Amino acid sequence: MFAGVDWAVVIATFVGPIVAVGITLWAQARDSHKRNRMELFSNMMRSRRSPTAIEFVGSLNLVPVHFHSDQAVISRYADLMAIFSDSSWRSKDQEAIRQINEKAELAIAYLLSAMSRVLGVPIEQLAILRGAYAPQGWADEEQLNRETRLLLRDLLSGHRFLPVLPVPHPPPSDEGEISTTSDDNGRVAPGQ
Repeated sequence: MFAGVDWAVVIATFVGPIVAVGITLWAQARDSHKRNRMELFSNMMRSRRSPTAIEFVGSLNLVPVHFHSDQAVISRYADLMAIFSDSSWRSKDQEAIRQINEKAELAIAYLLSAMSRVLGVPIEQLAILRGAYAPQGWADEEQLNRETRLLLRDLLSGHRFLPVLPVPHPPPSDEGEISTTSDDNGRVAPGQ
């Protein structure tokens, strides 16, 4: 019944398309994985001078998801998270805050450099550390917002008070202006 049938052709006819689809899906998954990692890296590079920015924090939180198999990246990530968890951030000493900020900037540079090597676009730590641009106005605005929030917190918690000063009553009005008088109950009525 199947005499003279070339079984290699029959098998190739059925197996060939299945293998082709499998290879295509594998290549797409690989490309998607690399594209996701590159996008994550790009977001972090773009906002590295503002580590409290939503874009940076969101990307940083995805590092263990996209780089879970890269030990050098995960190690640098753990170092950075240890610095972010340091109690020095809550210090009132400006020198301690300056030092912890420098440690964080350096740890971010090490992490981004490790990520860049994994992605095949090696960038040295010094280039990462010194190469970003962020307008001074952004830093000034962030500092002003921080100070305003702290002052408001102190005011609302009762640790700071809002001075209230008496305001002198305005002088009598000139001719042509409508004057006002108040009755015995303190209600203001137009003057006569």
